[in-house]
Amino acid sequence: KSNSEGFIKLLSLYRKEGSRDKNLSKQLLNFSKNINNDRLRYIYEIIQNADDCEYGKDSPAILLDLSIPRQIRVTYNEIGMTYADIIALTTVGQSNKKNRLKKRLIGEKGIGFKTIFSVCEKVEIYSGCFNFILNDSNFIPKIGEMNVHTTGTTMILHLKENIEENSTETSNSIAKTDE
Repeated sequence: KSNSEGFIKLLSLYRKEGSRDKNLSKQLLNFSKNINNDRLRYIYEIIQNADDCEYGKDSPAILLDLSIPRQIRVTYNEIGMTYADIIALTTVGQSNKKNRLKKRLIGEKGIGFKTIFSVCEKVEIYSGCFNFILNDSNFIPKIGEMNVHTTGTTMILHLKENIEENSTETSNSIAKTDE
């Protein structure tokens, strides 16, 4: 646990101080928010990221919970994020998916996940010993609010004020992906 917290703190410091172009993260984040005009693109990206994970012997399973107002909870039973996964998640263009053993991967450019920030103000991520928060203004991770060790990965997306609470459109879109 202490190694994972130390890693998140170092990565946060690097994202704050180590960047040569202090405005680059903001520019990349704005680009990823506006890359597609499909308001529900982030749902597909979340499912795609879950599909691209490694699952060991378990069959992949993903659960999207819309029961809490202005939140979407995404849970999947992957083996858990690695240091490389977190580095890739907190920047653009450094995807580590090309190095995976899995032969069929959908995403590999390191942009898709960031589309969640078109509708979310922040996301809490709990995966194995890692727990951290990303917000919609930069790629700087912060230590998570809950001190938990999980199996698999859980993401809690906090929707922006201007996004309808558990919109019918989002629910219908998710239902269509199950068909």
